[in-house]
Amino acid sequence: MSTKSNIKVLNGEIESGMGNGKLNLAADLKVKVAAMAAESKNILGDENWNVFADAKGDFLYAEGELTNGLYSGERERYGIILGGGGKAGALSGEITSGYTLAGIRFGDTVGGCIECAEASAQGAFYYDNKKGNLVIRGYGAFGGEFGGRVGKFIEIPVLKFIKLTKDIVKIK
Repeated sequence: MSTKSNIKVLNGEIESGMGNGKLNLAADLKVKVAAMAAESKNILGDENWNVFADAKGDFLYAEGELTNGLYSGERERYGIILGGGGKAGALSGEITSGYTLAGIRFGDTVGGCIECAEASAQGAFYYDNKKGNLVIRGYGAFGGEFGGRVGKFIEIPVLKFIKLTKDIVKIK
């Protein structure tokens, strides 16, 4: 079993990327601040056959995100991602868990918040050239005094399957 955990106090993050692909039709922007943020990533098994559970939480936080467009190379992504939203509150947490079978990763996310305001959604179908994965993802969050989050994703390691197929053909 492998576990990686960290805690950050007075954490702030800014990420951005706009129109640096072939078509210039995508925009990414994320801003996040938190008095305290913690996360833990846990895996039982190897890269291709495993079960995993990741948890993260924020205390006194605010976050805004916009990820929209037809990706033609931005952040080495090719496909479509539509989503955005914002959230702020006292306490937030989520768990992403799932399994990996023959390198294909299946996962679900559930989470919630207390004393929060939250609204966001995202749908995605793209190829991640950094990892060599085809990604299909859906996510939604809503909240007033209390809030909830749900999501589902599948990551298919396309490059790994191509390499495996080439290796099998060479053997014969």
